[in-house]
Amino acid sequence: ITVNDGDTNDDDSISVTVANLAPTVTLSGQSTANEGDTKHYTYATSDPGTETFTHSVDCGLNGTPSNDLFTAATGAGSFDCTFPDGPSSSTVTITVNDGEASDDDSTVVTVANVAPTVTLSGSSTANEGDTQHYTYTTTDPGTETFTHTASCGLNGTPSNDLFTAATGAGSFDCTFPDGPATSTVKVTVDDGD
Repeated sequence: ITVNDGDTNDDDSISVTVANLAPTVTLSGQSTANEGDTKHYTYATSDPGTETFTHSVDCGLNGTPSNDLFTAATGAGSFDCTFPDGPSSSTVTITVNDGEASDDDSTVVTVANVAPTVTLSGSSTANEGDTQHYTYTTTDPGTETFTHTASCGLNGTPSNDLFTAATGAGSFDCTFPDGPATSTVKVTVDDGD
């Protein structure tokens, strides 16, 4: 402050140390997902200063980030996380930095397993002594390694069992030695969970 009496003046001052305040970031989004799902997350940042922000996104050990959109002037943005396999959990985290300090917010996402769906194709009739060929495909939204069992039922004998663990697809033959009889041809595919 400077005061003047008309002839002379005097001044006095106080040195003010202005402390930075860390930003506060708030994350919004789902805390549950099925394997194979992509979930959308948004976040906002508050900070009393005039800042240019930077950020980092993490979908955790069991998630993959994409579509990372960020505004440096506001510290706000959004991103997606894809969860390839369940059951698992993944910690989704956003970190925002104002150049001097940072804040993060996170949510733990529980990722559920989805059972595979197997579709069997082949003949529903046979003569005694016939060998029929059966094929099957498997769908599953997760990233899986499959196992299987093939059965020709009580009145059939399996052979030529071919299977691909990465896709859950395969084929096998059933020989039906005697009739009249009925036999339930069945394939079971397991995704490990």
